[in-house]
Amino acid sequence: MKKILAILMAVLMLVSFAACGGNGEETTTNPEEITTEAPANAEGEEATEGEEVTEEVTEVVTDESGEEVTDEDGNAVTEKVTKKEDKTEKETQGKTESTPVVSGKLTADQLANLMNTATKAIASKGSYNYNRVCAFVPGKGIDVGDKTETLNKLIGMVADDANLDSVVGGFIGIGTKQGTMPKDKDGLKDNYEIKATALKGSDLQNLKESNGVYTFTIANATDPQKDNKTAISRFTNDFITHKEVVDGIADALGALANLLTVNSTKVNYNTIKVEVTVKDGKITNIEYSYTFSAVLNLKALGAKIDGTGTATTNGEFSNIKY
Repeated sequence: MKKILAILMAVLMLVSFAACGGNGEETTTNPEEITTEAPANAEGEEATEGEEVTEEVTEVVTDESGEEVTDEDGNAVTEKVTKKEDKTEKETQGKTESTPVVSGKLTADQLANLMNTATKAIASKGSYNYNRVCAFVPGKGIDVGDKTETLNKLIGMVADDANLDSVVGGFIGIGTKQGTMPKDKDGLKDNYEIKATALKGSDLQNLKESNGVYTFTIANATDPQKDNKTAISRFTNDFITHKEVVDGIADALGALANLLTVNSTKVNYNTIKVEVTVKDGKITNIEYSYTFSAVLNLKALGAKIDGTGTATTNGEFSNIKY
């Protein structure tokens, strides 16, 4: 009942003020309005996130029954109350459930940016262990048809126990390479070192995460160049180009290089998979694998022939520090 009377009296007072006109300025009174001062820290400065802030709030006084206390004119009695709260908690009040929740998982763009920044530091001043295994798929080594046996015999005359697989395999990386960077840099071709990546978020396809381990695939590529124009070239230099094939065979055969020349190459890289481990915001491990199939248009023993071969590669950079 007291509350109803107080409201009626307040309305009557507003009407009388409006009728009198006062000094010509419109006046609005709301006895129950709550005012809030800007939050500040103990020194009176604007608070930063996570810092405890004090705030003066004007509240309506109520009695034990919850009814508002009014003065003799029927106006609600108010008092100023000083409150302390954490700024972070205050800023989150009033947000709806649709507000995005930040999780520990990285998006494709975030992971690509992290890899680009991290590998740049690793390539320039970091250290890591490397282990790379590349092998011909069984039954799919270098094959030049009915000329294979003849060429193997001729190559064997240049070096004992050498053949097409070992000559071609030497420059495409067939075999196992292990060591520690930068200590063993001289024994590791630039192709097989960690590259300062230039990845885009769109390069990381089928991205998944589990306990800080991110897995993704990279688009297949045919005859990629080391120019950052394809996803695989933005990730690694561990692939062969036509020029490297020509130079590799020339180096392997030396004076007898005219026995085997390469007119053109077509190399398809597929099933490219990558696994990246992130711990405390830093990359600690990188693994990758792919299969490649090559078609080489060769000139061997004066005749033009096609040579083919298929191999798989598995590489790992572990114990990365930078």
